Amino acid sequence: MGNTEFIDIHTHILPGVDDGASTLDESIAILSSACDIGIRKLICTPHLIEGDRRQLLDKMQEAYERL
Repeated sequence: MGNTEFIDIHTHILPGVDDGASTLDESIAILSSACDIGIRKLICTPHLIEGDRRQLLDKMQEAYERL
């Protein structure tokens, strides 16, 4: 594929945030698989569920920092 760089623009990679990766280990495994097929950048797109938005944003930030 040469210098082709793939970007995944829709991932649920943040551990424990929505219906995507449940754990940090699962997130890392997904990242490893993505890397194996040439994905070099990801855009995190967690679901915004009902409830306290501030609490959800804090949870997303914490998950992002752990990852």
